[in-house]
Amino acid sequence: MIASIRNYVAYLFVALLPWQTAWIVREVFVDGEKVHYSTLLLPVSLVVLIVLVVLSGSLLVAWWRFYSHKKITAIFLLVLILSIVFAQDQVGALYHAAVIGIGFLGAVILLRMELSWQRVIAVFVLSMCGHAFLALYQFITQSSFASTWLGMALHDAAVGGVSVVESSSGRWLRGYGGFTHPNILGGVIAAVCVLSMSMYLFYAHHRAVAIFYLVSAVLCAAALATSFSRSGIIALAVGIGILGVFAEGIKFFSVRRLLFIGGACGLMMSIIFYFYSDLLRTRIDPTRRLEARSIDERTQYIAESVTLLRDKPLLGVGVKNYVDAVRSKEGDTRPIWGYQPVHSVPLLIAVEIGFLGIVAISAALLVFVRYLCVSVKSRKEMVFAAPLVAIVVQSLFDHWQWSSVFGLLLTFFLGVILLMGVKASDSA
Repeated sequence: MIASIRNYVAYLFVALLPWQTAWIVREVFVDGEKVHYSTLLLPVSLVVLIVLVVLSGSLLVAWWRFYSHKKITAIFLLVLILSIVFAQDQVGALYHAAVIGIGFLGAVILLRMELSWQRVIAVFVLSMCGHAFLALYQFITQSSFASTWLGMALHDAAVGGVSVVESSSGRWLRGYGGFTHPNILGGVIAAVCVLSMSMYLFYAHHRAVAIFYLVSAVLCAAALATSFSRSGIIALAVGIGILGVFAEGIKFFSVRRLLFIGGACGLMMSIIFYFYSDLLRTRIDPTRRLEARSIDERTQYIAESVTLLRDKPLLGVGVKNYVDAVRSKEGDTRPIWGYQPVHSVPLLIAVEIGFLGIVAISAALLVFVRYLCVSVKSRKEMVFAAPLVAIVVQSLFDHWQWSSVFGLLLTFFLGVILLMGVKASDSA
């Protein structure tokens, strides 16, 4: 009975993961302006994952008994505790550290449950198709709507602070989907596009399944184009490169099928970029006003992060404390919306948890890679690394993969997808 309920809860988590529906746990205001980075959210997906963890106590006890990397886990836990103790915002640090712990436990549970990896991927892709439709609607109609149930805010291209592309024809609203920024949509939708392409190659001989993943891949490619996310497009290109390298071992694989689905996605994006070529030229021209400002801001954030890292190299400023540390150092010399995390996850992690945290994470990654090297029996299994690699590539140019609850949970989930694929793809 418990096992059956646990399975339903797991699939519910997968379905809800992409949606930003959340309760606001804490809001911080300075002079009437909201500090977005210090806001604490409790997404519905996290609530469902907590329920799954509670229902899986016996699974976790059995796993811990034979878990061979307790020392690395204990070191990372110690680093997080020290990060909380010395953080300026201890509540924020504690909350974010708890999310990391819950995400890790959730990943362990999903891997130990008897779930259908095909069904897990199908549910996730289908859920993300909803975001793709929303992005297309937002871009085509140049309008959006707010929804508490979907966790969506209203985006008006005429309002400052909304992500747009400026051209001679005016301000164009970029596709957000149900996310808080087009670059988040771009990164996630690129990973899902690559995942859909992987499943299409695995199931090209199953007509209905192949059609579903073909349609979802093309739909995701179209949504990526409407986001005009440069980092998302780079992530997609790298993901497709991974497919090209490792897909050869898939049963019934042919270069023709890879070229077909890749060409279909490329054609869809090309059509959108052709009709909106002036917007594309603006996005790739670093001298345009918004693009130049974006580059200047990112350069400033990098300089800030280097300074903070020099100040506290060992333990960092504390998890979820980057913006507070910058404000304390500068004394609120600019508008509150001007304070953002550095747009590079490796730098952000280094600043927030310091050298010791980097060492602990590096050790965990080495364990993960070693497990893959031992478990992978053929090249085809590595195609499931493509979505995770796509997100990691985008994380070099953004911060949401570490700074948001959704980003942390998604990264853990894509790691689960990779390990599920390695374990089960021999039967595909």
